[in-house]
Amino acid sequence: MNIIPISINQPNNLNFKAKCNDYMTKMVIEPNKNKITDLKKLETSAITTAATAVSALSIDEILKSKGVYFCKTDDNLINVSGGYNGGFYKIKTRAISSEPAAKDYIFRAINGSDALAGGLANYMDMVKDIKRQDIIKKGLKIHTYELDNNVPDKNKKTAAYILSKQLKYNIRPTDLFFVNGEAFCYNKYGKIAYGLNLNAMKTNTNPVIRVCKFKTDKRGNAIGFNTKDWDTYQWQVREIEYSEQTQPSTNLPRIANSENNRLFAEAFRFGNSTIQDNYRLKISTPTVLEHLSKKVGIVGADINDLQFIRYYDENNKIQSRIGFFDTATGRSLIYDRNGQYMYQMQYNRDNNGNITACCRF
Repeated sequence: MNIIPISINQPNNLNFKAKCNDYMTKMVIEPNKNKITDLKKLETSAITTAATAVSALSIDEILKSKGVYFCKTDDNLINVSGGYNGGFYKIKTRAISSEPAAKDYIFRAINGSDALAGGLANYMDMVKDIKRQDIIKKGLKIHTYELDNNVPDKNKKTAAYILSKQLKYNIRPTDLFFVNGEAFCYNKYGKIAYGLNLNAMKTNTNPVIRVCKFKTDKRGNAIGFNTKDWDTYQWQVREIEYSEQTQPSTNLPRIANSENNRLFAEAFRFGNSTIQDNYRLKISTPTVLEHLSKKVGIVGADINDLQFIRYYDENNKIQSRIGFFDTATGRSLIYDRNGQYMYQMQYNRDNNGNITACCRF
């Protein structure tokens, strides 16, 4: 078989033909250099533009974009607030000498670059996920907003190792947060938090891991928990369940007594009246729903989510109110009969989550 080279058939096609003495000329090389130079210029310009944009923002605006709406120093404490549903936190530190320095420190902490501020970023993520910091504190048995900011790196690594070993998946020191001499980590997919006592960790090679599984409502907000933890009095692992009351304990009177007791509080939490009892309340509900949507940020609420309350005031006159129970805070927003916002109602509860009384917040 006689094979004819393609180069002979297509002598003018440079893609398939090259002479042995062909080489790349300077004219061919120069355009490539220009392209590289242009790319470098574009990259430098982009970096400069980004830096200018960041510098144009104040540190307060940057923190707000990260979910921190309040950051103030108080001697050697930094007080932090995540705003609505974002929780409250305190960090004790000796290194912060000014408020700007404190804000910069908090920014670096919540950026997740390191386990700074006692693992503030991890704790904030947990609170943002299940909302109710009061239930978190009750479930994890912590009694302060202050994170441990001086846990040695060795203890962080040991805690992460023990938790990884017992939970059967990898946990890094940077996944933890520290409160009251304990290390915690949170699994958002199972709504489960794990706790390890740092002192027990040093004396026991297999310390008991506290397990707290949170119960949530249809909006994903915590309404209770189930914990398994070591009970030092009974000297064994004990299981505790806590669920907030979700319905009236009895048939409520259609007009609540003015005395601030359990039935009075339940009337505000669950409603003791209907919309048919007062036509004025019915025509005011659109105003309430608009306030909830535009001012509070609760999307999707409708008339079925509202409570209607009637009670005797201190002058023995009948008053009408519209309420909305916000499961993200555990409080009710209260409106007058014209749909105008008045205040929030906070509920006192016993150890089982049952309402005992209420107070304005």
